[in-house]
Amino acid sequence: MKTKHTQGPWQIMGESIVSDGWVGGMPEIARVGGANDEQLRANAELIVQAPTLLSQRDALLTAAKRFFEVADVQYADNFHDLKAAINLCSNDKMENVK
Repeated sequence: MKTKHTQGPWQIMGESIVSDGWVGGMPEIARVGGANDEQLRANAELIVQAPTLLSQRDALLTAAKRFFEVADVQYADNFHDLKAAINLCSNDKMENVK
């Protein structure tokens, strides 16, 4: 699957999030801050999981779509509600859902 973001996996290096999936180096994805070291680390760990969470989101929605295709018609609106909710927090507007 082709993505618009830098491929994962990502990792934490100090205050930076870097990609070790980049050919020819480790470009900085983001610089992380926080009120203290504990918060900085928690913020960094959340960001590092973004590629995995995106992939899991797409897999979950594909499975949900298949379920709703064979489930009782009464559930059809649930899938559309689920897609709409995820579209609110997504830039790709469900392009990867099969």
